[in-house]
Amino acid sequence: MKIKRLITGPLETNTYILILEETTILVDPGGDPQQVLAEAPNTVDLLLLTHGHPDHTAYADTLAEKLGAQIAYCSLDRPVHQAYKTLARIWGLTVTDLPPPDIDTCKNTNPAPGIQILHTPGHTPGSITIHIPRHHIALTGDTLFNQGVGRTDLPYANPQQLAQTLHMLANTLPRNTRILPGHGPPSTLEYELKHNPYLILAQKDPKKLAQILQQPL
Repeated sequence: MKIKRLITGPLETNTYILILEETTILVDPGGDPQQVLAEAPNTVDLLLLTHGHPDHTAYADTLAEKLGAQIAYCSLDRPVHQAYKTLARIWGLTVTDLPPPDIDTCKNTNPAPGIQILHTPGHTPGSITIHIPRHHIALTGDTLFNQGVGRTDLPYANPQQLAQTLHMLANTLPRNTRILPGHGPPSTLEYELKHNPYLILAQKDPKKLAQILQQPL
């Protein structure tokens, strides 16, 4: 397996190129499409989106057309993408409509060989984590960061759901799982369970964490 990380767009989104056996997957292509095209292989099988915020989805339709790839994401987040189009322009992103998914990860949890989709709502209703068990990797989008978690003060976010999601990840994923987040540097679950106060609390008391996440920033 090969993984390449690109830092794209004004919000420094982590866009990942995954080559998994004979399948090439582009994860969260939210930045400059020319930058992504310059780095991506000529053939991409799947564009896989962790959630519907435009810094992760802005150019998915353009890239899918140019690369001949299918688009996979949870259909619960299509309204999220549409709702954020105006805000995205403020961020400096040109956003087009997000077409319906070719593969709806709300329903299909194995969109490619070796890939397991975990439904991890909270930051958005349709947020997912891309789990690659054989290689001990989880691409967590904006759900779990290095010593942080996704925001829950935005439209469509849900603090209770995020707390339960983090509880599930903390108690389900193997400790040696490598965490590849939607922004910032990578980590491991073991490190986060020692140094991430949100995940530490989520593991033991998700209700208390939900109360904390409900407080304004």
